Amino acid sequence: MLYSASYFEPRNHHGLLVSISRSHPRSFQVDTKLPFLAPSQGLLDDWKHHQLTEAGYTDRYRQELQQAWPQVNS
Repeated sequence: MLYSASYFEPRNHHGLLVSISRSHPRSFQVDTKLPFLAPSQGLLDDWKHHQLTEAGYTDRYRQELQQAWPQVNS
């Protein structure tokens, strides 16, 4: 089973801690990192500046995941 949680809410952490963000707080220890699952900075910026709808964000994120997926097999 997978759980998602904020770094800053340790009461919600269960099991293996896997970071899917491009960075995490230095004081926080994770068990492993999968940064290729994180959205790009450009995508995040467009979302934060209200340049995308939720559907637009989802479409671009899926495109990014498809491009990053070959990293899994390397």
